[in-house]
Amino acid sequence: MLYLRHIVRIGDVLIIEEPESHLHPAMQVAFTRYLATVVKAGVRVVVTTHSEWVLEALANLVRLSEVAKSRRSEVAGGGPALTPDEVGAWRFEQKKRPRGSVVQEIPLDTVRGTFPAGFDEITEDLYNDWAKITNLSEACGARWGAPARDHAARQAPCPLSGQAVCDQARAMRRRVGR
Repeated sequence: MLYLRHIVRIGDVLIIEEPESHLHPAMQVAFTRYLATVVKAGVRVVVTTHSEWVLEALANLVRLSEVAKSRRSEVAGGGPALTPDEVGAWRFEQKKRPRGSVVQEIPLDTVRGTFPAGFDEITEDLYNDWAKITNLSEACGARWGAPARDHAARQAPCPLSGQAVCDQARAMRRRVGR
C-alpha cells in the first residue's frame, strides 16, 4: 500500500502478480476495490490472478458503473465503479503443438456476475464429488465414521459395504440417481 500511495504516479503502469497470495478472500475483494481507485486516479493496472474472488469483485465494479452514482453507496464497497472499457480479462491456455499459449478475452457474463474463467466448473465438480461421497457414505449408514444407525439395521444391506441401509438413505440415492 505504501508503494501505491507514494511511488506510483498518474500514467504509470502497475503490474501485480497474484495479489490473492496469502490474502483471505475478503481482503482480496477489498484489495481489488482499492485497485479500482488506483485505476480511477489514472494508473494502468495489470493483474495476473487465479482468484475467483478477484474476478467477481472486478465484475461487480464493472456492473456498478450501471448504477447511478447517488445510489452506489447502497452497495457493499460501493466506491468507484469501473466501466467495461477500463477492465479486460484474458485467459491463457497452454498449446501443445506448436508450443506456446492461446490467449482468449473473457467477456463479462452479466447473468452470472463474473468473468467466466472456468473456476465455477471446478467448484461444481468438487461439490458434485462431495455430494456423491456423502450419498455413498449415508447409504452405507456411516456419517463421519459413525457406525450404521440402529434403525438402519432392520433394512437391506448396502451393496458396497454390506452395512445396513435405512429407507432415508435409499430415498436420497433415488433423488440423485444412484
